[in-house]
Amino acid sequence: MGSNLLMVCPTRPDDAKKIEITGSSPGLTNEDGLAILRECPSIQNIACEVTLKAQTKYLNQDWDASIT
Repeated sequence: MGSNLLMVCPTRPDDAKKIEITGSSPGLTNEDGLAILRECPSIQNIACEVTLKAQTKYLNQDWDASIT
């Protein structure tokens, strides 16, 4: 990754608080990614990313984890 990395997250500023509370946001589809690739000539490639939250346990300790 370098200075030419652009990440697109499908939220509006007024949705930020709602996402914090529920822990989820509406997602982008593969078709959305292809449209960005098609409509933005300076974009050379796209990649999907999925992030989940889970509780993990090691020995007697529980940890909240973000899995990407």
